[in-house]
Amino acid sequence: MARHREQVNVERQRDRIVSAATAVIARDGLQATRLRQVAIEAGLSTGSILYYFGGFDEVLIAAVHAVGVEYCTGRQERIDDEPDPRSALDALICLGIPDSLSDAVRVVYQASSLIGLHPEVVPVLAELNERQLDLYLQVIDRGVASGDFAPSADTRMIARTALALEDAFTLYLLSGYGVDAVAARAHIHCYLGDALGLSNAATRDSRLVSRGGQ
Repeated sequence: MARHREQVNVERQRDRIVSAATAVIARDGLQATRLRQVAIEAGLSTGSILYYFGGFDEVLIAAVHAVGVEYCTGRQERIDDEPDPRSALDALICLGIPDSLSDAVRVVYQASSLIGLHPEVVPVLAELNERQLDLYLQVIDRGVASGDFAPSADTRMIARTALALEDAFTLYLLSGYGVDAVAARAHIHCYLGDALGLSNAATRDSRLVSRGGQ
């Protein structure tokens, strides 16, 4: 019983540290995040953090993994709640390119900067990529099965291209390249409309762009 309580406390403290790291990374940027900042955010000493983790790099990778899982789980739950494939596709795109980028998105998209120094982050990002790819495949497969979608190419290729567009536009938004979220969603809708044979692929976002958006 005592051992179980100790394990629960360890997990609770690790979660606390990961949440603090996520907040600091989202606020200050991954490259500027330091152990002391995370300790202050968590209300712990730097020694306490290193007691629960093997090193600061492990904290950063744990934060990336945690927000990635949360991000994918939220998108999965949303598309599961949508009644038809078209609304599920719209929801997936809107969650992928939201009007306001969440802390989770900011952390995940900064994580690639760790690859050169910390290759152990690669499988974490690869897992996240595959989970997001599967979300698009689930929706596309639903649409094919219902007769709503008529793919013009291999469905996996379509899903991977949609995800690549999502990634690229999110990086544009994070970098301030002048493309707003409405325009980004419209471009992805346009591609998927053609690729999936949707006759009414023009959505509210698409109409807004045609009236003068990016």
